[in-house]
Amino acid sequence: MIWLIAGTKSARELAEKLTESGHEVLATTTTEYGRDLLGSRKGLTALAGKLDYEKMKELTGEYNINLIIDASHPYSVEVKKNAHAVSLTMNIPVIRYDRKPLKIEGTLNFSTYAGAAESLENEEGNVLLTIGSNNAHYFKESPERKVYARVLP
Repeated sequence: MIWLIAGTKSARELAEKLTESGHEVLATTTTEYGRDLLGSRKGLTALAGKLDYEKMKELTGEYNINLIIDASHPYSVEVKKNAHAVSLTMNIPVIRYDRKPLKIEGTLNFSTYAGAAESLENEEGNVLLTIGSNNAHYFKESPERKVYARVLP
C-alpha cells in the first residue's frame, strides 16, 4: 500500500490518480476537514489526526506500507522530518511531491516565519496573515500595528 501524506490540493489530485490506476492508498491529513476533502473512492483509506514519529512508524506496519509519498504542505517541517526518519528506520522509499514554487513580481520571499516577522519590525501598517494559526505567534501586535489572521476551518 502507498502512504500519501496529504496536505495540499495537489495531494488530493494525486490520491485520485493513484486509486484510478489501481493502487491502494492510505492518505493521512492533520484535520478532519482535510480528510473530508479527499472524498471516498475505491482503493482509498483516509485518516485524520496528528502523527508523531511513533504513530507514523505504527501506521507503516499496520497498513503494510511499501512506499511513502510526502505531499504535505510545504511548511509542514515536523511532518517531513518524521516521515523521512520513518522511511530510513523502516527501509521504505519516500518521494517528496512538491508543487512548483510561484514567483510573483514585487513580493519578498522568506525561508522562515521568524525572518518574515523580523522584516516587518520597521515597516508601517497593519498585517494580514494568511499562513494559518500554527505560526501566527511570530507576528506581534504593537500600539501602532494590528495583526489580523485569516484562519480557515
